[in-house]
Amino acid sequence: MKTIYRNKQLVAVSKPAGAPVYGDRKTGCREQLERHFQRRVFPIHRLDKDTAGILIFAFDARSAAEIGSTFKQRKVVKGYRAIVWGRPPAQGSIKTPLRKHKSKETQSAQTDYRVERVGQIGDFTLSVLRIVPKTGRYHQIRRHLKDLGFPIVGDTTYGNRTLDEQIFKQLKVHSMMLMSDEIFIPATRTRKQLHLKIRAKGQFEKVERMIDSTLVDA
Repeated sequence: MKTIYRNKQLVAVSKPAGAPVYGDRKTGCREQLERHFQRRVFPIHRLDKDTAGILIFAFDARSAAEIGSTFKQRKVVKGYRAIVWGRPPAQGSIKTPLRKHKSKETQSAQTDYRVERVGQIGDFTLSVLRIVPKTGRYHQIRRHLKDLGFPIVGDTTYGNRTLDEQIFKQLKVHSMMLMSDEIFIPATRTRKQLHLKIRAKGQFEKVERMIDSTLVDA
């Protein structure tokens, strides 16, 4: 887990796929950071265990509450990249309402996306998407892309397990192809704006390079 930014209030790290935000002594991101800094840290937001990308922790409860309020007010802009099965329309806004976690009640939800590249790996058509969720519902991006008919490669809950097994065997990868690669937090009276971006690494980068070498179109 790599530190990508740090100041007196917070630390931002690049969370690997498969690492929980907290709750596991060995692999939990919060637990690792607390061992490293020898102090308590507070998660500002969350990422699914199998989603890689930017994750931010505060060093004190006051900063956590202040920064966390910008998330609740939907002032924070988060950007994601995903590799999906098939070729979706060039761009779109998915607005299918989603059920709350463990509830029959539904909530409004919106996920905007743009297709960046399409590749053909053997018999498989794969697309790289740029995604900006406008709301933050449970598994929102994953569920919306499934509803659209273009599930994320490697998503064991909402994806296509048969196709995943085939391409994972071919490419020797096993991670879900979803990462949070950009975040913008606006300034407040006590804190400057923060804009962070990271590049794809590891298995995501490997599959992305394979797509780049077999582009159907740009």
